[in-house]
Amino acid sequence: MDDLVLYIVGNGFDLHHQIKSSYSDFGTYVKTVDPEFYNTFERYFPIAGNWANFEEVLGLFDADCLLDDNAAYFVSYGDEDWSDANHHDYQYEVEKVVTALSGTLMRRFTTWVTTLQIPDSRSFTGTLLNLDRNSLYLTFNYTCTLQRLYEVPPQNVLHIHNEAINEESELILGHARNPSDMTSQNNSADLEAQDPRITEANETIDQFFSDTYKPTKEIIAKHSAFFGNLKDVEQINVMGHSLSEVDLPYLMEIANNIARDRVRWVISYNSKTSIPAFECTMTKLGIRASLTSFIPIKHF
Repeated sequence: MDDLVLYIVGNGFDLHHQIKSSYSDFGTYVKTVDPEFYNTFERYFPIAGNWANFEEVLGLFDADCLLDDNAAYFVSYGDEDWSDANHHDYQYEVEKVVTALSGTLMRRFTTWVTTLQIPDSRSFTGTLLNLDRNSLYLTFNYTCTLQRLYEVPPQNVLHIHNEAINEESELILGHARNPSDMTSQNNSADLEAQDPRITEANETIDQFFSDTYKPTKEIIAKHSAFFGNLKDVEQINVMGHSLSEVDLPYLMEIANNIARDRVRWVISYNSKTSIPAFECTMTKLGIRASLTSFIPIKHF
C-alpha cells in the first residue's frame, strides 16, 4: 500500500500553471474595471500600488483618515445651515465608504477569480507535476486547477476558503486580526456624552473589521472531520504555499493530527531566500529539521 500523502496547495501552484492569480493581478484588474474603488482602497490602506499582500492589509484600515475625510458632514447642532438631514449625513457618508471597502471588494474579488483561465491537459503548455490524484488535497486557492488540469476527484480536495464556481460563490477572504481582540472605536468614549453620530460612525468601522475577518477557528471546526482523518498521513507536500502567519492556525491543526515525529514534509520554494522563513514556521509547528526538505515546485 502506498504511503498516504497530503498536499497543501497555495497560489504558487496556480502561478506555476501560468494562471494570473496573484493578488497583484487582482489589483491590476480592479484598477482597470473600477478605478474609483481602486483609488478608495488605496487611500485607506497602506498598499501604495503594491497589492501583493492586500489581504493582510485589510486589518490595517485607516479609520482616522476616513473620519477626517468626512468631517465636513459633521455639522454642529448650532450651525445656521443646520437641517434635519444633518442627523444622518455623517454616518451615511462613512457607511457608504465602509460598504464599498467590504462589499464591493468581495464582489470584485469573486468576479475576478471566476474570470481566471484554468488550463486543461490539452491546453497547458508548461510542465505538469507528478501528482497522485488519489491523495488528499488541502487547497487555499479558489480555483478548480486540481480537478480540471489533474483530474483529482472533487471528494479528495478541500477548498478551505471555498471554491469560485460562479459569481454567487461565497469565498472566504480577510485579515487575521480577531475583532474580539481589537479595541473598539468607541472604547474610550463616554457614550452618554458622546454625539450619537460619532458613536454610530465608529460602530460602522468596528463592523468593517468583523466583516473582513477570516474566522479560522470556525473554519477549522467546520472541517474537523478532514483534519481528524490525517492520522495515517506519512508525507506532506507543500506546493506553492508561503506558510505565512495568517494560515498558521490551519498548519497547527494539521501538525496536531499527524504523527508529528515521523511525517516527512517536502516544501516547494520559488526562491531559496524563502527557506529560512519556512524553517521558522516548521519550528513553530514542532517539526524537526530532519523531517523537512525544500525543492523547486517543478521538481514535484
